[in-house]
Amino acid sequence: MPSKSSKSLNNKFFDINDEATKTSNISYYFNLIAIIISLCINFFILYWLIKVEKCKCANIDEGLYLKEWYMFLIVYQILFSIYMIAYNDFEPSGVLYMISTIISLIAFVMIVRLLIYIHKLKEIKCDCGMSVRENIIYYFYIVGYSIALFIILLAILGTLFLHR
Repeated sequence: MPSKSSKSLNNKFFDINDEATKTSNISYYFNLIAIIISLCINFFILYWLIKVEKCKCANIDEGLYLKEWYMFLIVYQILFSIYMIAYNDFEPSGVLYMISTIISLIAFVMIVRLLIYIHKLKEIKCDCGMSVRENIIYYFYIVGYSIALFIILLAILGTLFLHR
């Protein structure tokens, strides 16, 4: 008669779902960390926008609605995160996918507007004691977009040369 420990060991050995569960847990924690990092970045940008808004030289047209957008984005991300965590569903589908796509496109436009705003502030030499935060945001997005564009370029070149 096999012992209880060898029986559980045999069941674990033949359990196919055990590896899928580990992968699912890793994916869950990765998505959770990505959400937290994204929220931290958006809070950092919103904090900078609120602080720089008090400066007279920062009231230019390029900064219009940036603060409001980041407030909305943070609320949206929190609500979306609560939904994803509650239902353990990190793959948006249906209407949620369409809403996420639209918000992603608007976010892209607003990030470009933020970069233009920061660039204009640098041009008019509006410092207001926020230049370190401003540079962190500016170069973070410049480097991020450069890496993304490089990956897209590599993907396009890869598909062109692989299909010949």
